[in-house]
Amino acid sequence: MSESKQLARFSRLESWLRTVIRVFQNAESRPDLEFDNLADLSSPTQMYGIAIREHDFYRVSILITHLGSLRNGQVMVVRMEGLQELAKFASQADEVFRTGDLTYEYRELLAAKWVEPERGVGESQCISLANWTRSEVMLYPPAVGAAAGSRSIVQTLPPGAAWRLTSRGRLQDPVAFLESLGTAKQVPSPSTEKSTEEETPIHTAAPKLIAWGAYNEPLVWFGKPPFPSASDLILGRPTFFHHDERFVAKGRLGEFETYVYGSGLSVAVTPDKAAARSHLNQFFAALSRSGIPALTLPDSELVEITDFDIETGAIRGSHMAVTRRNRLGGIPSDYNTMEFSFVVEESTAQRALAIADTCATDPKFKELSLRYFDASSLNYGESFTEAFVVAWSLIECYLQSAFNAIWGSVGYSNSRIKEMAGDWTASHGIDLLVAVVRLSLDEAKELHGLRKLRNKIVHDLRDATQEDATRCLSKAADLLQLPCLTDIDVKLARF
Repeated sequence: MSESKQLARFSRLESWLRTVIRVFQNAESRPDLEFDNLADLSSPTQMYGIAIREHDFYRVSILITHLGSLRNGQVMVVRMEGLQELAKFASQADEVFRTGDLTYEYRELLAAKWVEPERGVGESQCISLANWTRSEVMLYPPAVGAAAGSRSIVQTLPPGAAWRLTSRGRLQDPVAFLESLGTAKQVPSPSTEKSTEEETPIHTAAPKLIAWGAYNEPLVWFGKPPFPSASDLILGRPTFFHHDERFVAKGRLGEFETYVYGSGLSVAVTPDKAAARSHLNQFFAALSRSGIPALTLPDSELVEITDFDIETGAIRGSHMAVTRRNRLGGIPSDYNTMEFSFVVEESTAQRALAIADTCATDPKFKELSLRYFDASSLNYGESFTEAFVVAWSLIECYLQSAFNAIWGSVGYSNSRIKEMAGDWTASHGIDLLVAVVRLSLDEAKELHGLRKLRNKIVHDLRDATQEDATRCLSKAADLLQLPCLTDIDVKLARF
């Protein structure tokens, strides 16, 4: 590369990053510090950074390697003025950073199943930074200093790591920066005598409240959606909505404080991922039963909230998988990719949250609500046969519960009722409810029809139609009487 074509170096950031490495690796000399979950800075560490200027701050993508052939603490940062420069640099990034020999581990393990361009890790970092610059809105620049964004392991041989930062103005003390990522601890003095001199307090980093969140799929807005202006559309300049938008509903969902935002993001304040998923699904289930389309939330699509202000509801740090649900709700890069959104009144969120709390805390509703949500999600996804079978299982739950209540009311013991249940089929249960006037003849006829269809599905491998699944779901809802909102005006917004 000729002298005239040398890319701009970012010496100030290079020097600061070298100090960050040195402080971390010398932490043993500081008994008051413990940098948790930062093993990606252990010796030997090399850092290669790409910085893009955006107005008065920089977005920086950093690749961390651990090559024994290179010196510890080596840092190189290349500065770009925009995506055009980055695009030109990408093809030579591995040559500049000397990362061309690094190979992706998963490429060697899954070479027979993956077809993709051969790119080095340096070139891949350029692409990652470009995508981040265009679409990610989770990390905002600090007033002064550097803020860390996502950190992830890079599956290379040897393994490395990737960091994202934003920086503005003078960079803060590296110890303070590392404390913001890890934890600081205070070690008691070995002396047992109380000092008469005034002790100097050790300032520890404020704890970061961990929470889990999720967007509704399909996208739903509580209140007015953020339509782009004519200027935005003409210039192809999308206006992003952000995590720090105000919440529109707040309350208890089971044992957890829960926040709902205008974009449909719901956040349960708990570090327990499994519990958060179950409770958030109760909220989405309440929407679904109320006529607002919603799909069951899988574990992989939860948003990890790493820095949350419980007083204001502000989300300052988070990580999420790039999935359809999260692309629609969390990181839309262009209004054209959003297609459409359902829209309901803002007050709907608080009312649905109250219904979800009822189902999360009432043993009678808790499991039935989630099972019904599974069935309705299958129906929405056009898996009609599976939706029918799950919905019928709910009807059988109702029949069994009614059977137990009827015989229990005349003095039969639980053990006797359980013994009798083995001799009673669903058909007998339906007829019993007619005999005690719990069901009308028309209702019994409808249930017998669904029962016969269920048997054909299970024994003759017949498929259910959309009409069959919808009918079974509707009957299950009538029998179970799960709480829902009945006066919801669901509209559709096109962007």
